Amino acid sequence: MQNKKSYKAKENNFTDYNEKQGGENMAIIKNSATLTYNNAQTVNSNEVDTEVRESQSVAIAKDALLTNYVPGEPVGYVMTVTNTGTGNLTGITVSDNLGSDTAAKLLDYIDGTAVARLWATAITPTVTRTDNSLSISGFGALAAGQSLTIALSLLPSAAQSGEITNTATVTATTPLATTVTATDTATIAPAQQELVTLLKAAPSSVASGGILPYTLIAQNEGTVAAEGIIFTDTLPVGYKVTGIELTVNGQPTVIYNADQWTQAENVLKFPTGNAEPVTIPAGSFATAIITGTAPTI
Repeated sequence: MQNKKSYKAKENNFTDYNEKQGGENMAIIKNSATLTYNNAQTVNSNEVDTEVRESQSVAIAKDALLTNYVPGEPVGYVMTVTNTGTGNLTGITVSDNLGSDTAAKLLDYIDGTAVARLWATAITPTVTRTDNSLSISGFGALAAGQSLTIALSLLPSAAQSGEITNTATVTATTPLATTVTATDTATIAPAQQELVTLLKAAPSSVASGGILPYTLIAQNEGTVAAEGIIFTDTLPVGYKVTGIELTVNGQPTVIYNADQWTQAENVLKFPTGNAEPVTIPAGSFATAIITGTAPTI
């Protein structure tokens, strides 16, 4: 008679404790098997242990909607928080350093601009200001794999002229009551602006036919150099130019020859001819002094 054998596995058995392993929820599964043969004989296998881990983590991505900013004009930012772990996250808070870790903020929050969305659900977040940062909360729970999007507008200080790197940090609480965190940055650069102002000065009185100097001051208040500058001055009828000199930011003075300017009737233009083009760097100025004789009355 042929022996009949049957196989029966014992059910999985979770241990009655969980261990915290650096942001992971860990359980141990114990498993063994039993073999029955000849209807009466049994044999047990050894018991094996398997660790089952639940990972807890979060990620944040911060992006500016503009690459370049104009001081005093708002810049939009979008932050996306994603639960990259396997358990729900609660107590989610996003902090923004407003471009600086000191009280000298480079950016300022524009009231009422913060909005949030959890998938298709709109959320009105809670925004709290501190001396040098912004804290955004009130999002509820974020399930594994879900993303939360936050949009807001920040205002670069009118005094800024360089790059602004803005850091956002997210913190959240895991099912283990531990904290997970992540950071990301976004950098904006000043827009390339050309802004040159011109001021003219002259003595309040001169003798008829006497020496009458005019001073022109060109100030580059933009963020890029102003190049190829040509001065045009409509002078009084009868005024005769005798000399022109130019200084850029106090550098050595350029004295123009008569063939490096033109005076058609009472309209003067310089530099012309073979004169070097005039460039005024950002934040610099040029001073031109026109010397000539006043009209005779």
